Amino acid sequence: MPTARSCLRLPGHGSLYLVPALLCIVLPAALRADGFTRLVSYTSAVDGSQQEYGAYVPDGAPPPGGYPVVMHAHGYGWSVGTGFSQWARDWADARGWMLVQLNARGPNFYWGIGDVATREVVEDLRSRFGIDPLRVYITGGSMGGTGAFRQGVAHPEYIAAAVGVDGWTDFREWHWHWYARKDQRDEIEEFRRPLLEAASPLYWTERARWGDVYVIADWRDDVVLPRQGVDLAESLQGHALQYPGQYETGITINRDKGHGGGYDLNWIYNYFLGRAARPEQAAISLATPTLQHGELYWARMDAFHYEGQKATLEVTCSRRDQTGIVDVVTGNLDGFTLQLPAGPIGDCLWLRVYVDGIPAYTGETQSLCFEAVWDAEDALTGWDSYAAAEASPAKAAPARGFSKTTQSCGPLGHAFLSPFVVCYGTLGPAADVARHRAEAQAFCDGWNGFNVHGPGLVAVPEEELTSADLDKHLVLYGTLETSRMLRRAHELHPLPVEVHRDGVLVRDALTGDRHYRGADFGAYMIYPNALTDGRTYLVVCNGRYPTQPDGSGVQGLEFDLEKLSYGYSDYVVFNSSLPHVMNVNNKPPVTCYEAAYFVEAGYFDANWRMDRSITVDRVKRQQPPGVRLIHVEGVRVEWTDQSLPMFTAVDGEPQDPPRTQLPEPVLAACVKIIDAAGQPVRQARVTGFWQGLRGDALSRVTLSDGTAYFPCPDERPIWEVPRFTVLNVMATGAAYDYCADALEAGLWADDQARLAVRPGPLRLRVDQTLGASPAVEVRNLGTQPAEVSARLVPPGGEVTKRPVPRHLAPGEVALMQFRWLPSGLLPAGRYRVPVEVCCGPATVTRTLELQVPPPRRLDVVLGVVAARDIVAGEPYEVTATIHNQDPCRELVLAAACTIIEPGRHPREQEVRIAPNGAEKLTWRPEADEVPLERGEYTARVSVLCVSGVSGTAGFAVR
Repeated sequence: MPTARSCLRLPGHGSLYLVPALLCIVLPAALRADGFTRLVSYTSAVDGSQQEYGAYVPDGAPPPGGYPVVMHAHGYGWSVGTGFSQWARDWADARGWMLVQLNARGPNFYWGIGDVATREVVEDLRSRFGIDPLRVYITGGSMGGTGAFRQGVAHPEYIAAAVGVDGWTDFREWHWHWYARKDQRDEIEEFRRPLLEAASPLYWTERARWGDVYVIADWRDDVVLPRQGVDLAESLQGHALQYPGQYETGITINRDKGHGGGYDLNWIYNYFLGRAARPEQAAISLATPTLQHGELYWARMDAFHYEGQKATLEVTCSRRDQTGIVDVVTGNLDGFTLQLPAGPIGDCLWLRVYVDGIPAYTGETQSLCFEAVWDAEDALTGWDSYAAAEASPAKAAPARGFSKTTQSCGPLGHAFLSPFVVCYGTLGPAADVARHRAEAQAFCDGWNGFNVHGPGLVAVPEEELTSADLDKHLVLYGTLETSRMLRRAHELHPLPVEVHRDGVLVRDALTGDRHYRGADFGAYMIYPNALTDGRTYLVVCNGRYPTQPDGSGVQGLEFDLEKLSYGYSDYVVFNSSLPHVMNVNNKPPVTCYEAAYFVEAGYFDANWRMDRSITVDRVKRQQPPGVRLIHVEGVRVEWTDQSLPMFTAVDGEPQDPPRTQLPEPVLAACVKIIDAAGQPVRQARVTGFWQGLRGDALSRVTLSDGTAYFPCPDERPIWEVPRFTVLNVMATGAAYDYCADALEAGLWADDQARLAVRPGPLRLRVDQTLGASPAVEVRNLGTQPAEVSARLVPPGGEVTKRPVPRHLAPGEVALMQFRWLPSGLLPAGRYRVPVEVCCGPATVTRTLELQVPPPRRLDVVLGVVAARDIVAGEPYEVTATIHNQDPCRELVLAAACTIIEPGRHPREQEVRIAPNGAEKLTWRPEADEVPLERGEYTARVSVLCVSGVSGTAGFAVR
């Protein structure tokens, strides 16, 4: 075993062994390069700019099938060259291979626009040089290693093999290495977690099925932790063991080398020999935390069940006689599409499709869409299918508006990966127009400087846009007062985030509107463009923030464009008057932790509606280590003669600024932020406003005791103490659990009615038979007793229980509960239902969201599904009881069983069940069926032709 290099090869068949260093092929000295080198230019469809790459074309005619090509991904920076070594050119001539010096928009780490640029180069190579599309390879070190890992894992359909040296694979090191707060290095903004995971190949290695990704890690690397590569290799090896022959991976660890020291081009070139992409395999896997990456080969994700969490789609095809069998296993999906005629069994005339063990389709081979069926307990019970050419019954429901798809799903950076144009509004005062023009051109200049290095984007007035421009994504700098196009789009389809001259209004039907009043507030938002019926994006931009401690260096989206694809959710609202916060290492051009200016950031739901809960719900389900759930413990308004401090800088371990004596007392709101354990939260960004007073909303940062102080404006009424309302809270390493706020502290309170009304819970799943029990929590905020009544206004069905009016003393809290029966009359879907709470002449309206699943088949009930643990070699046995609850009618039913993991489908059984009777069914293996290997298995039993009647049981083979 060599001492300088430890080679660990992880073959696709799953075995693990150590081998000595691979022998390198040495070319005879007589074989000298006679090919030619050239700098190749192409026009990018994204922004119309000229991009270049270096190419070496070998001597002689291309081999059959075209030139194999090795793409060299350079390290950090911008590099376009043709510097191929004599050895490399000799090697290419001897083998008939092309070599490429890849510049994928420079320091974008081959992701976002860098990913697009890589694919553009491959397409240009195909059309210009006739390369072999099945033998495209990529290698690189440092940033190039990151690119090799990302491309190899993300694109097994055209990357035949990838070898990365000392590249990043996990956002955790990446974030704290470059972007974290200087005082909170290991924490992130939680809205960014899905974006950072989507940029990290470690989190979606399932996608590399049929790919070949090899890792080289240098153990003395002090730039990229060697563990980055080891973690990726271990994850890939786990898949290789689970699916023998379907994942290729390996790792070389150089114990004595530093960053980039293990970049052995001779070894890498020879590693690529004989490897080819395998796009026609019978099994594929998709995995992604964001819908924009939810398409591969002939499969596409259409909708996530929980936004912001990773979804998976695994499809396996086989043949049984003349019938194609398709087994699908999903994770966190509500819908997906299979273009089956383009798949490996597209020549079969007849198909059977099982999704999560449920028979979902039997019929002719065609492209199919599938939609999940969930019961009232949020358990998956069925999959409905329909031809892809037809409209989905669920999606055809009225008032759905726009829906997220892989082509139109956000986040904000998605708009910059296909053709877009930058414009600005020209209505209103000249100062406004000048500001919009300056902000728009600043973005263009930043884009051109970072992503073009030459002529590129130019901001244009919106009235100069051409018809061709309107077919592109529209990046518009302006407000509803200053942009005709923005106003027209808003009239056609109201925007959930309204950007105005004097602030930002977040429209939220579920938890209440949030008005960030004041010129210091700005926003960025991506949304379907109503002017093109949602075919393209509308990106609304207004405002910038300082990036230097002295308040200078004002920037916006152009601030470090490297993170455009993973720095912004669907929308962000920021306050440019918040304190400057240094980032962890002041990496040029990054000088500050810009998220410290963000006062609200989030995602729209699957139908592009405001959904404030996506991030906090994800945190509650996933419970990421070290992430706190925080809320407002209370708000007190008091007079104080002490200064109202706020952090003005962050450098190292912060301390509370000193408080000093004021010349005269001031009225201040003291907002206390705590976590779920009751501990104070330091450096939370709190934004709120004084009720009934003119003046802007204010953002402050909490001190070490969790308190933020808000001075009252001078025009306060002297006859009463006003109330302070919290709009939103954000904190690094935390998620705002607004439902846990003190009732009187935030948007649940209503000053006019002197009531605080909070729905509990905001979302309910409804049983079509048993109904639901919506409720609201009401508190009397007044100084006098109050008579309170409540009314539910459902979209249908019957309210069978109404709360009686309550007499509430000052400060008293009451829970007012309803009982609602939809009576099977409502189509499945989400319904937003108002609850009206009345106190004298005043009415407070709150909104509940009721999720109505499809109605159950009342006369068919599946009893307990059971499967016992067995010893290896023994036959499995699955039992289930089906009940006929119809008292008069005999039922003839068919039932199916699936062992999900290996895709086993025992013969379907037909059963005749007497009225009010039950029959027990048992499934065992067929006579010629191979025994199950050791492991954990899931059996699912489904009643055919009865949607939603399904159950599972787990068992083990020991």
